[in-house]
Amino acid sequence: VDAVVMPTTPSHPTIAEVAADPIGANAALGRFTNGCNLVDWCAAAVPAGTKPDGRPFGVTVFGPAGSDRAVWAVGAAIAGQAAPAASAFPVVSADEVLLAVCGAHLDGEPLNHQLTDRDGRLVARTATAPTYRMVALPTEPPKPGMFRVTSGGAPLEVEVWALDAAGFGSFVAEVPAPLAIGSVVLADGTTVSGFTCEPAAVDAPDITAHGGWRAYLAR
Repeated sequence: VDAVVMPTTPSHPTIAEVAADPIGANAALGRFTNGCNLVDWCAAAVPAGTKPDGRPFGVTVFGPAGSDRAVWAVGAAIAGQAAPAASAFPVVSADEVLLAVCGAHLDGEPLNHQLTDRDGRLVARTATAPTYRMVALPTEPPKPGMFRVTSGGAPLEVEVWALDAAGFGSFVAEVPAPLAIGSVVLADGTTVSGFTCEPAAVDAPDITAHGGWRAYLAR
């Protein structure tokens, strides 16, 4: 079973019907949906047409925890919309954290051991959304600083690594200024934890045009 589809509500009561029995009418509305959170499922409600009396009708697509994209795809098909793009990386376990790296922690670079020593695993080579810029920081070893902008950005090469919660926490504790761990938006729209740069350092030499740290080093 990929998903379970049920009516979003058993009926669409009028204002008069709610006024006549507010508790009963509202309780009935959650008949098919109230259990979703209790059993740790995910769901998406989509329009599915109009009933003979002219009131709107919708269905809810339910799936187990972590199946958001499959649920979204089924819901999109029912609603006659395009299915979402495939994720840039596979689903990870509930106790793992995804981390986007863009410089000295890339596979084969000097600080990659800080991930592998924590049993980190590479799950994707991808890029950011086209809303980032990158500068070359005067650090040892050399590192880039990546930061989000409202205009003039570009997609930049990143790798996504998975770390367990303890490994992620100890890794973050070692990140030196002006770098920080924040939120990074990937090319497919997914948001993961990742390296960002403090505003005080963004006036370093801009290397955005290279498209990523590896290309900059190979210049």
